Amino acid sequence: MRQRYKVIVIILALVVVCALGREYAIRKSTPAASIKVDEMTPLSLELVYCGEKPDGMSSVQSMAVTEDYFVVAGRPFGTVEQGGETNNKLVIVDRDELRDVSQKFFNRNRTYEFGHANGMCYNPNERLLTVVGVRNSDGYCDGFVGLSADDFKVSDSGTLPCYGNGIAYDGDSDTYIVRNESNISVLDSALVNRIGDFEVSTNLTNQDIGYFNGRVYLVNWAYHRNDARAVGIRVNENVIYQVDVRSGEILQAFVVREPRMEMESIDFIDGEAYALFNGGGGRHGCFYIYRIDFEEKDLG
Repeated sequence: MRQRYKVIVIILALVVVCALGREYAIRKSTPAASIKVDEMTPLSLELVYCGEKPDGMSSVQSMAVTEDYFVVAGRPFGTVEQGGETNNKLVIVDRDELRDVSQKFFNRNRTYEFGHANGMCYNPNERLLTVVGVRNSDGYCDGFVGLSADDFKVSDSGTLPCYGNGIAYDGDSDTYIVRNESNISVLDSALVNRIGDFEVSTNLTNQDIGYFNGRVYLVNWAYHRNDARAVGIRVNENVIYQVDVRSGEILQAFVVREPRMEMESIDFIDGEAYALFNGGGGRHGCFYIYRIDFEEKDLG
């Protein structure tokens, strides 16, 4: 009887320790779809850069901002079966000179295997860029590719412990945050172990994510008319949900009325937020980088 009691005590102690040590691990579902436009904060944007997509690039998909560059990843034309998720290209934009300097690092014909390249982030401690959106043999995006931020050569690749179409680096806790539709996973610095999960559900099209000051920013595009109408916005407008990375609760929602293009990605550096837009219609051959005018009080 005493031995059984000891076993029970040990199990309870381990449960308590795990609960205290895994502050992210409580799964919480936050219904973002219930937040209507009159509860959202409008954001204004300032155009920083307009560039042409290189030959063969159909759409830009993600961006990370380093100390020196805006790094943009795109995918080629066609469906998956037609090769639309192979032979990806990068564009490197000098942040000071605001010009395309890709040729300093590689020939414009250089390609990568990023899959859909939906998400990208930058880890300044390792000077490492990580791209997600690579599909496995079953068609699910659980692959990642690591790039050196110095020469943009592939330095690593592997499989995530979850699916991922958006990624952000949390330098405060040296972890990665990965988005796959409504599911948000927190991974260790090696992208091997899941520390925890939570959910943020929305009917809008899920895009890339960014991290700043304990909060993760989820980009969402109104592609379908009915989904846009459900939250009171128009097609081709964008919504950014600001979520507490530990509680999983939505703190604020922001609406981007203009430009009415697909916002693909968001990233923060030195307290400044930048967004990547994919040109559409008559602007299809271009992509755009904007600075987002968050008020200081809204960034926590």
